Amino acid sequence: MFWFQAAQAILTIANEQTPPLRLLLGSDAVLLANAMDNGKLEESKRWEKLSRSTDF
Repeated sequence: MFWFQAAQAILTIANEQTPPLRLLLGSDAVLLANAMDNGKLEESKRWEKLSRSTDF
């Protein structure tokens, strides 16, 4: 049944004015993507001061 639910989700975003660039399919994909995004955000925050110090 997953393929049917995935097809329904794709059809739903196909009719959107601004569809997402990427569509996560399934709870496991959402959890993994969130974990990766949170890791990137934490790293960005850790090095923010150094990154901003390169402005001129």
